[in-house]
Amino acid sequence: MKQIMGYVLVTGVLASHPAGALAQSFEARVGGFGYLSRRSAAFGGTVGTENGVLGGLAAQIRSRYLGLSAGAWGGSFSADSGAAAGKIANADVSLIAGLPAFSLEAGYARRGFSGAVGTITWSFVRLGARLELPISSSGAYAGLSVAGYAAVKEQNGKGAGSGAEGETSILYLPARLPVYFRIGYSIHRFTARSATGAVPDDVSGIILGIGLRFGGIRAGAASP
Repeated sequence: MKQIMGYVLVTGVLASHPAGALAQSFEARVGGFGYLSRRSAAFGGTVGTENGVLGGLAAQIRSRYLGLSAGAWGGSFSADSGAAAGKIANADVSLIAGLPAFSLEAGYARRGFSGAVGTITWSFVRLGARLELPISSSGAYAGLSVAGYAAVKEQNGKGAGSGAEGETSILYLPARLPVYFRIGYSIHRFTARSATGAVPDDVSGIILGIGLRFGGIRAGAASP
């Protein structure tokens, strides 16, 4: 399976507002990240592991109460303990509702894996919550996000599944630079279910991200 690639275009037209008010009325971010990950999956009844350095894109635009986010990540894993090499890809788009400190998310996602047994693609609804709290006045924020998967379906309609994800992170927004930095630990737990039983497929690891931002809807986050 070819790696899913995400192209996210974010635009906003609020010409009737002064520039200062515009900068404070919304926030936009777009950037990339590396995912130093480990995959644990079942092959022939035996759970094996693989290691990989994945890549991804992330974008978000939001006001104080509503927003939209989208992202994609994927790459190849090397063969390791009891597992064969393969490729994995994941992409999602979500609506955001709530304050910057705490918000709820609802969206749609797709996940695919390609290996020796072929290519399998899944789609599901993603429901979650996100917490971002300032660390003093340093411009850094401690983040925690969780999400569960519902209505999981295989592309051919013959399989179902379940899953969840979580991430802890530190987000840094320099006061006078239009950039952001992110470091965190993420885990995606996915279980495919078919007539032959449940097949777990978990990916976890460290995320290192950097990107551009514009605007600011929280103290210390506005662009210069």
